[in-house]
Amino acid sequence: MKILFKDFWYKLPIILTFLVFAIYLLLPSPPFPQPMPGSLKSSEPADMEDPLRQGYYTDWDRAQIMDYFFKEFSKQSFLGLSLPIRQLNYPPEEAQTIIRDQTKSRYLEEFVHPFRDSLFVSGFFAQKDTEVMIVDAHEYKTKVTVKMVPSNGLIRTSIGLTSLFLVYVAINRLLAQVKEARRG
Repeated sequence: MKILFKDFWYKLPIILTFLVFAIYLLLPSPPFPQPMPGSLKSSEPADMEDPLRQGYYTDWDRAQIMDYFFKEFSKQSFLGLSLPIRQLNYPPEEAQTIIRDQTKSRYLEEFVHPFRDSLFVSGFFAQKDTEVMIVDAHEYKTKVTVKMVPSNGLIRTSIGLTSLFLVYVAINRLLAQVKEARRG
């Protein structure tokens, strides 16, 4: 009985880690971000063909745009704790692969909930007179294209828990080898 109790305390942190990770993975995906205040939603066909990809015209700069979408993507929480977010930068040329072909971009960033969803934000601002964006008689500083990439909850949970289990197995094997090496 004492051995069982000892094993329980050894395994309790592992069990809790699996449970917390499973809950994190099973939480629903966040909604598509709200448009930026003062922005104009693009009515170009390429910006309207997919509900998970939207275009906006705005006078905000890159820092304001990224801060806004970071806050929008971090609205989802669990027990009052914000979900972890990683911000990644990509070369702007990747926007034609990630967002849509023909996408003009000066910068491309991704917000990621690890093992879950991604939000790509591509920004384009005029550097030449021929690139100026005038819509409804208003000249806009930036066109932002936002693409949400949600993931299937069951698939991400299966992959996430399998990964966690394999890490557990690898650590146990490593510890067994270290123990064996110390004996021999």
